[in-house]
Amino acid sequence: MRLVLVVSDCPPVLAQGEPPDAPPLPAIAALLRASRVAPMTGGWRAELTRRFAPPPARALAPGVIASAALAGPPGGHACLATPVHLLATPDHLRLPADGLLRLSDDEGAALAADFARVFDGAGLALQPLRGRFVLSGLAGEGGEDPAQVLGSKLAATTRGAPAWRRLASEIELWLHSHPLNARRESRRQPRVDALWLWGGGPVPEAWPQVSATRVDLHGDDGFLAGLAALAGTPLRSTDADVGAGNAGAADVVLQHAVVATPREGGRTLAELDATVVASQVERLRRGELESIELLIGTVAARATRGGFARFWRRRRPWWEYLRR
Repeated sequence: MRLVLVVSDCPPVLAQGEPPDAPPLPAIAALLRASRVAPMTGGWRAELTRRFAPPPARALAPGVIASAALAGPPGGHACLATPVHLLATPDHLRLPADGLLRLSDDEGAALAADFARVFDGAGLALQPLRGRFVLSGLAGEGGEDPAQVLGSKLAATTRGAPAWRRLASEIELWLHSHPLNARRESRRQPRVDALWLWGGGPVPEAWPQVSATRVDLHGDDGFLAGLAALAGTPLRSTDADVGAGNAGAADVVLQHAVVATPREGGRTLAELDATVVASQVERLRRGELESIELLIGTVAARATRGGFARFWRRRRPWWEYLRR
């Protein structure tokens, strides 16, 4: 069985090996040392689309693929709308390393309902999907994946075309004094300062015909849910047994992790390394897995059992393997 481990929301600055205080991550370091590492164009969503989406769907934007999970009407346009927490300084705006937020089901439903009230008549629809949103009705292709600018100063071009930026500004004004943020602040949770609009494109008039595929998808992510719908396979939880689905299938397991202690629960990279990655590396060493591929930052690293025999490779901090 082939296992693909996806670590989402890894700050690019960390993947470039710049922070001096990055955690050691011994299991990830051992896996990378045994791997063949290649650049990953377009991030993990583009990589999974190229590999596992039906061929007619491989050119679709991430927001369009996510919209397949909502079973909405075909046609029109769709993009992703990611809740973010921003830091304002005297001279710039920054998206912190833990600035990508995941809302509860109740929060998502409440925000979507109020969006429909405030933006009534604009031809837009905001639909909650696994802690984040899909926005329908905004034409064009705008915005950069916010995970690619985590920890960075934001430029105007990062936020998409002028029409996208205008709508984003209106949404920020709407959220500024929203009751949702008052409730979050009372619970000492970060404010939802904006919805980051990105990954947009036209929705097909008819979805590609799906058929059984040799992939099992595990995770809690809107894009992954849409990819599962297009691939004709159920989206399993990360707690489900890896390898318990189709015989001979590849298993894709998505893990959300941040570098520092997350403010909204979840796990850190160090916790992920000590639990999920360490146990799967041991399975690979015992020959229970054919290979492990780690998609993290801007690289894809594939290791087989024989890779651990490369004793001549110098031991390095894990982030050095990710420099591309």
